[in-house]
Amino acid sequence: MDRGPSPPWSAAPVAIAALCGLAAALPYLQNGPVWDDHELVVDHLARLPLSELPGLLFRPVGGGAVGEGYYRPLSMLALALLGRLGLPAIHGLAAVAHSLSAALLARRVGLLAVVFAVHPIVGEVLGWGSALPDALALSLGLAAVTVGEGEGRGRALGAGLLAALAVLSKEVALVVVLGLWLDSAARPRGALVGLAAGLLLRIAFGGSGDWSLDGKLGLAPVALSSAWSLLAWPWPADPLRDLHTVGLPRVLVGALTLALAAVIARRRGDRRGAAGLLLLIGAPALALPPTLHGYLAAERYCYPALLGLCLLLASPGPSPRSATPRWALAAPLLGLLLHLPRAPMWASDLALFQAAVSAAPESAYAWHFLGEAHLRAQDAPGAALAFERAWVLQGRGPADRGRLVVALVLAGRAQAALEVAEGGVGEDISAEELGWWARAADEAGAPERARALLRPLRGAEGWDGPPFVPALAAKLGLR
Repeated sequence: MDRGPSPPWSAAPVAIAALCGLAAALPYLQNGPVWDDHELVVDHLARLPLSELPGLLFRPVGGGAVGEGYYRPLSMLALALLGRLGLPAIHGLAAVAHSLSAALLARRVGLLAVVFAVHPIVGEVLGWGSALPDALALSLGLAAVTVGEGEGRGRALGAGLLAALAVLSKEVALVVVLGLWLDSAARPRGALVGLAAGLLLRIAFGGSGDWSLDGKLGLAPVALSSAWSLLAWPWPADPLRDLHTVGLPRVLVGALTLALAAVIARRRGDRRGAAGLLLLIGAPALALPPTLHGYLAAERYCYPALLGLCLLLASPGPSPRSATPRWALAAPLLGLLLHLPRAPMWASDLALFQAAVSAAPESAYAWHFLGEAHLRAQDAPGAALAFERAWVLQGRGPADRGRLVVALVLAGRAQAALEVAEGGVGEDISAEELGWWARAADEAGAPERARALLRPLRGAEGWDGPPFVPALAAKLGLR
């Protein structure tokens, strides 16, 4: 059956964009687990028995604070399976997904897809295993609309399946599919049906989150403007983006970027301009976490917004058949050069949060996570320095006091740990913190103080607090 003429796009930009995506991903392929990867992938998903993996399709993620309540069955299943092989396998799938997205986008915007393929902000998606849902949602959403633009029942069914898989990878696919559907001349219905099916599954099996607006109304504008500014100026590389330390210049750059996008969309007056603006605004807004804290890894949140940027800058309709300029053949090298300096940041927790501290030295969050990275690396002196800086930046509040006590005790500075702990009298103290406080007192030569601190931890079923508490209590003669 004749399906009509094929769309007038050139194969050269598609190949170049795909190669650019792979070149940008290459420096990240051998990186190991960082940040959430430890708890979500290495310690939880990769250790699930094979018999429990089908359960990921019918319930949200559980078993820990990271990812708790998220219903992203396709991406969580991929992380569980590939996590058994190690983080390079996850980075490999992210690289393939990113390259596919660049190739499919090139069918629409030609060589402008190179901007998406090599832009510095894609490093977070390529270098962080836990960001695989973003890569899958985008590539599957693009594939759904592209497949659905052809004629025939098979294409409609394929588009519906891909759209459903996209939204089951991450909820931001909703904006991706709707924006691309708006840009499409064919307006594939199958993609919308699949999108609706995926949303129904989310309603049926999805988890619930804390959707309180407490603290969100004040931080959301800063978070969004910070995300938009990254499209125009993605330096310095900062994996944390502490919203409390985002300066006015970055907010203004973000606001200016959005304003220029709105002007371009209005001047265009076509559906491609509207689609680009929808992706630019809607993708970062929908990607924000249900409860917005003072920090977020903002670069992956504006990853789909790159599609909107490319659509806004592209000519109407499909990419015309035209000669490929010679400079485009060097574009994959550009992707490699842009990401070679960024990839080491995602190689380890210490590198990651040292980069955060360098980019935002006044961020208590950045110093806190650097302290946790030092503890994970069993560098107690380094952790103590980082936690002390975080404690000072937060006004010597309780948030980092307990972690500082832990680091000081492990560093052999029990007297300093005891002095820090004693400064927290009158604040809410957890059993964990009380146990370390008692250990600091014992090692500082104050056994009576240690006994007094341990007694509240004795319960009907045994001792509460850190694992060392029973042995410490026995050493001090407590029953």
